[in-house]
Amino acid sequence: MGNQVGKGANRMAIAAMSNVTHIEKRELAALLGKFREIAGREGNTTMINRTEFSEALSIVGINQNDADILDRLFTMYDKSGDDQINFRDFIVGIAPLISGTHQEKIDFALRLFLSLIHISEPTRLLSI
Repeated sequence: MGNQVGKGANRMAIAAMSNVTHIEKRELAALLGKFREIAGREGNTTMINRTEFSEALSIVGINQNDADILDRLFTMYDKSGDDQINFRDFIVGIAPLISGTHQEKIDFALRLFLSLIHISEPTRLLSI
């Protein structure tokens, strides 16, 4: 019975993430399976490190063309600073890239640019 509760909670989490990210539930479930497969190689199926991040990006069609930008993306997604990200942070981070509106993609590009020049708040640009 406990396993059924876990599966139900997992389906609810996938449904909620689908609603927020605009990625279809079946795609999210497949991504979760691949994420766990990649993460499980190091023993923890819930977290990926920087090295595994590139492989996880390739699953969604993002190729490693610029290592510096991918490194910066990982840093943006790693909210805790422990050099690992979980599935939720990964999906929420890449969602604008793979399923976002034009505005979401522009916002994402601006956040990436600001992180590259080490500015955390867009309003600080006005004072530079």
